[in-house]
Amino acid sequence: MGQPPSGDKVDQSEQSVRRIAAAIRRRFKRLTLPWRMFPSFLVIGAQRSGTTSLYEFLVRHHQIRRAFEKEVHFFDKRFHKGLDWYRMQFPIALGNAPSTTNRIITGEATPYYLFHPLVADRVQSVAPDIKIIVSLRNPIDRAYSHYHLEVRRGRETRNFEQAIDEERQLINGEDERIRQVDQYASSDHQNKSYLSRGHYAEQLSAWRSCFSEEQFCIVCAEEFYRQPDEVIGKIVRFLDLEPAEMPISTLKRYEKGSYNGLDERIRIALAEHFSVHNCNLFELIGEEFRWEN
Repeated sequence: MGQPPSGDKVDQSEQSVRRIAAAIRRRFKRLTLPWRMFPSFLVIGAQRSGTTSLYEFLVRHHQIRRAFEKEVHFFDKRFHKGLDWYRMQFPIALGNAPSTTNRIITGEATPYYLFHPLVADRVQSVAPDIKIIVSLRNPIDRAYSHYHLEVRRGRETRNFEQAIDEERQLINGEDERIRQVDQYASSDHQNKSYLSRGHYAEQLSAWRSCFSEEQFCIVCAEEFYRQPDEVIGKIVRFLDLEPAEMPISTLKRYEKGSYNGLDERIRIALAEHFSVHNCNLFELIGEEFRWEN
């Protein structure tokens, strides 16, 4: 009677099967490229501002199809792969029609897009008519949530106060390097930008220089948490889709972290730090969000 296969041989066999399956999927995507949809909308951020929940709720609408992964990262990290690769990340359009009633659309949500210095120009160059959704959270809470995400992922060992004190020195000049060095990727720029990502007016101004005001739907994350049905309804109308009854209020909130509250002394200091930035934001968008300091 033969010996059963060893663990190593089983692992190698499973890896071989996975490689073959991945190759078949890539081949299928390339063969069906002419029929694949191109995104009609992007959720560009901000990170830790409910973008995962918002996207998951949106794709439950009967006229929206999800991308194969929520964060495609094409316009920030994978732009060199080309538009054919990007289109392969979206579903096939079957029986699509231009009318509002029958139209089917797709889109993706990559929160780094808002903060990355090259993305707005890149999007404008290939999709000048795309619709852009932005969810903004109180930058104090966003920064603290971002910090704890990095702690959970093992990328942050400093305490919060030290991390924000050292942020400027850590990411200083990274914007310029990203602009100047082809395919340059900065982990610190993406992952340690706790305060900088909350300077929303600067980031939105760059996007507004590339797209018209009518192409943006800017929502308050706290309002989305309080009244998801109303916010999703606003976005559905922005996307020119049919109103739809979706059990939004019963859906779970995604990627919600659990951690101790922020020290009041630090919160007061951050409220002062973000005060001017928030005023600039509210003036830019013509709306003031109810952010408690």
